[in-house]
Amino acid sequence: MQELGTATVPDVASVKVRDGTEIAVAVYSPNGRGPFPALFAPSPYRFDNNVLPASPQFLWRETGPIDFYVEQGYAYVHMDVRGSGRSGGEFDFFGRLDQRDLYDVIEWIGGQPWSNGKVGGIGQSYYCAGRTPCAAPMAGRRRPCAIGPGICSRGRRAA
Repeated sequence: MQELGTATVPDVASVKVRDGTEIAVAVYSPNGRGPFPALFAPSPYRFDNNVLPASPQFLWRETGPIDFYVEQGYAYVHMDVRGSGRSGGEFDFFGRLDQRDLYDVIEWIGGQPWSNGKVGGIGQSYYCAGRTPCAAPMAGRRRPCAIGPGICSRGRRAA
């Protein structure tokens, strides 16, 4: 198996999705060759910004503490959604193409030699809200994918 990037220096890859658009991902990986379970974080916020320092208001950005996850043995895959960052296409805010891209990239992650095939969604706000509607089209998917709650509310008011 191939050696990947590290928690501080990701391996940047391009994933061709079903309509031919190239979607960019940054893969941060644990030491070793794997295979590893993966945490998947799609967003429009450019993974190039991950090197910026956290601020006093937030100990880390919506990505969560990437180094921590990697130290626990997870590959962390940060995707620039369609039309953002290094990804091609036109931004499709939670649209059908966006959801298909998520499915295709999850399948790509699960099929990589460094992956053990297990993919979980992670993050808050946009990262969380983007995963929720992608659960339905994934019902017949080949790869296991855990989609858990995050700090978000789509159409509900906090009590």
